Amino acid sequence: MNELCTSCFENHGIKETALSIVNKRNNEVICGSCSKYGYSLSEKELLEIMNQFFVTGSIPPEIGGPAPIFQFNEYQYPGDVEFLTELDKDLKKITNATKVGLFHYGPPLWRLGYTEHYQSLVFDKVQDKKRDNIWQDIISRCTEETLDVGECIYRVRTGEKLPPANPSEFDTPPLEYTKNGRFNSETTQIFYGAGDIETCLHETRASLSDYIMLAKFSVAKPLKVLNLSRTNESDASNEFERIDRMLQKLAYGGKDEYSLCQELSREIALRGYDGFITNSYFGQAHKRQLFNISLFGYPVAKEKLKLISTNRLKITSIAYEYSYGPVNDNHILDKPRLKALSEKMLNLELDNEDNFDEINQLIDELKTLLECRSNEPI
Repeated sequence: MNELCTSCFENHGIKETALSIVNKRNNEVICGSCSKYGYSLSEKELLEIMNQFFVTGSIPPEIGGPAPIFQFNEYQYPGDVEFLTELDKDLKKITNATKVGLFHYGPPLWRLGYTEHYQSLVFDKVQDKKRDNIWQDIISRCTEETLDVGECIYRVRTGEKLPPANPSEFDTPPLEYTKNGRFNSETTQIFYGAGDIETCLHETRASLSDYIMLAKFSVAKPLKVLNLSRTNESDASNEFERIDRMLQKLAYGGKDEYSLCQELSREIALRGYDGFITNSYFGQAHKRQLFNISLFGYPVAKEKLKLISTNRLKITSIAYEYSYGPVNDNHILDKPRLKALSEKMLNLELDNEDNFDEINQLIDELKTLLECRSNEPI
């Protein structure tokens, strides 16, 4: 293996990743490759750099699962990825030392949350009784729980001034003051809360410029809730049949998933639940699990919750932990051409044998389009 050390790299992120991984029990030495002082890197450590920086670091935000853009192995050496930046030299050093190659990776669709249930609801758009049956299967495999009398639920409000310390000020907002959110809509009003204060602060995107008001509630009546973070997967024979994959996608996904989230919320309400528990969106980047407690309607007005106390909160400390990844490769798609190809494919009758040659030609054009490279760095 070619000798490499932590000072051999030009890219800041790779260098910092290497320093976080390397065994520092030994002193820095003068490297035979770069002639600088640095910590020697073993093959195992170089492979860990590949995994942390290029694989984990390439996972897009709001993907709802571990779905990296890049992957590597010994069969793809020397690799087919170019960045047209200083990153290319660093990548070549690592791949030559370890004899693995970096390549574009198409992850299994279940990693993206595209399970059989999601396929049927979103892409196949099944309706009527079939759609009801799908939702029933999803809901029946989640855990039913009870929030007992006396349990605490926190809710936070932010704004340019402090609201009055009245119970009604912390109930679900009136419909005219709300916008459609992840689970709430014009037909389903949601009281968003949590079992801890930090989750509330994350979910409200509280900032240093906000007045922050905390309300502490006590459960006044037993509340039947559905815990979407705890599912029974005993009936799933493969990853595509798992419920938790889809529910994780809905909890972590972006606004494109809101309509399906709102439909799920309505289906839970129709079955007589007082609310549901979900993974918090911000739990993706937290050292512990964060959960939201969502209750239907106006639980304060309905005396399901009792206001115990109110306080102003002041944020006293903010800190971020982060990891590194590649900015992008130089693979730029010609989007107008891709759209034109897609329209041609949609207009073809797939069951018509006369179209087979044209289909093959379009597929070849698509492959050529996907393999094309730009000449400028991104």
